[in-house]
Amino acid sequence: MNIFKLNSVGCVIDKNGIIYSMYADGGYDIDSGCHVNDIENDEFFKALNRGELSIVEEYYRSPNGTYKEITPK
Repeated sequence: MNIFKLNSVGCVIDKNGIIYSMYADGGYDIDSGCHVNDIENDEFFKALNRGELSIVEEYYRSPNGTYKEITPK
């Protein structure tokens, strides 16, 4: 499975846009997954660095199927 680490928020994201909590040893909690579209906490997105944000934006879509613009503050 392709996993990208999102160190800024202590998570990983897989190729399907599912985000999992990351353990201190770099592993992740396969049971904690949720799709990036289901995250409602803006602080999560604001905490991402620009490289991580570009990865997350690939999977983040609005309900009508278009990409939402996510910009960190």
